[in-house]
Amino acid sequence: VVSYRWKMEITDRNLGKFKTWLLERGRAEGTADAYITNLRSCAADTKGLTHRLVAGRLAPNTLRTNLAALRAWAVFAEDPKFHKRLGDIRLPPARRVHTKQPLEVTELRRVIQHIRTCRMGNEAMRQVILIMAIRGFRCGDVLRLRRTEVVRALSTGKLIYEGKGRKRIEFSAEPFRAQLQALADMKNWER
Repeated sequence: VVSYRWKMEITDRNLGKFKTWLLERGRAEGTADAYITNLRSCAADTKGLTHRLVAGRLAPNTLRTNLAALRAWAVFAEDPKFHKRLGDIRLPPARRVHTKQPLEVTELRRVIQHIRTCRMGNEAMRQVILIMAIRGFRCGDVLRLRRTEVVRALSTGKLIYEGKGRKRIEFSAEPFRAQLQALADMKNWER
């Protein structure tokens, strides 16, 4: 194992600067936070900063996220040797480790009915879960919805929002209009 002297150590202070640097370059705050989490995990590995990339224990998509975080760190730290070293690492294809199995229609209807009738302490969360179950939204997308988008969807019949990767997404609001109306009727929330 060849010892490598890093140009910049991964410390809380440097990670704060790194986050600011990422945000100034147009990365979303969620992406910046994910990169910081990945860097902390990589830095905590006793076998080296890049060991998680070649250890074989992580899912392919997690490996890619770790590699992206390390590459961004190398650019931020102005460390071309480290960046070149990262370019030599080969990762497996980005495939899911476990194939997702869709629910049968009758099972999905049973889940939706259970969500509608079960005791739940937070009515807003019930509506969020119902929207996810009825339409199949990503949970992060539903949790990012803004009140203005919900109100606009009720008046136009189209739910338009910014999804993962700042992608513009548009759906008919009709299948989950009741849930959108329930969220719109709730006070004191913006996102």
